[in-house]
Amino acid sequence: MAVTANPHGSWSERNIADIAECLDIAFANVLEFEFGRLTAGMSRSQIDDWLGRSERSIQRLRNSSDMPDYSDCMVVLRYVIPYQLSHINLAYTVIKDSENGSSLTNAGAMRMVDFGAGCLAMSFAVALAVADALDRGERIRAVHLDSIDINRPMMDLGVKLWNEFVHVVSNQQKNGAVN
Repeated sequence: MAVTANPHGSWSERNIADIAECLDIAFANVLEFEFGRLTAGMSRSQIDDWLGRSERSIQRLRNSSDMPDYSDCMVVLRYVIPYQLSHINLAYTVIKDSENGSSLTNAGAMRMVDFGAGCLAMSFAVALAVADALDRGERIRAVHLDSIDINRPMMDLGVKLWNEFVHVVSNQQKNGAVN
């Protein structure tokens, strides 16, 4: 699985593999836990019905301008699986290709506001861009990111994904697997 759409050669192959593994582990842990939590006590047919309704809701996004029902937690889970990593890739590429993103130290401090933050793809992208800059030896003074979204289930899942990602990276660092 590719983590960055266009790393411009500044990530070492080891760092890409390390970050991809941390993202994979964090996402798998959270999505498995949340699916189990949401479906606890449900029969197989109830789960199948809910999955079908959530898939139809996601199909509206793919096939028209109608928005899925993001207030449905299963829709949020189903949305994250195919879209979250590509949104991280897109946001990371935009940051890297932006005038200030090519060198985060040029601005001294970076301030971003993410309207429609969803499951916090921009937060993951900013973390990747900062790690990339640090890998190049740049000194980052400050990064401020305000994430705003009206959809509570999306933000809640994003926070869970972020917290698990931080936990996994921390564990991998303790074990010497991530620089």
